[in-house]
Amino acid sequence: LPGLPTTKRGVQIVAERERKPFSGLDDFVFRTRLRRGVLEHLAMGGAFECFGLERRDALWKILGIQSHLN
Repeated sequence: LPGLPTTKRGVQIVAERERKPFSGLDDFVFRTRLRRGVLEHLAMGGAFECFGLERRDALWKILGIQSHLN
């Protein structure tokens, strides 16, 4: 997403990815610990298509993952 790498959250995501590539959405959510709203915005922007997830599928998966983390 344009401009994301320059934000605090973007820098956090890039640093985690450089440490070790994300294996999937579950790994991304666990390692970045971003709030649900941020994850939803990323999903709506298509940021999780790299994991083979369409926007709506990513949103549903985020809800499921976060319910297990809480």
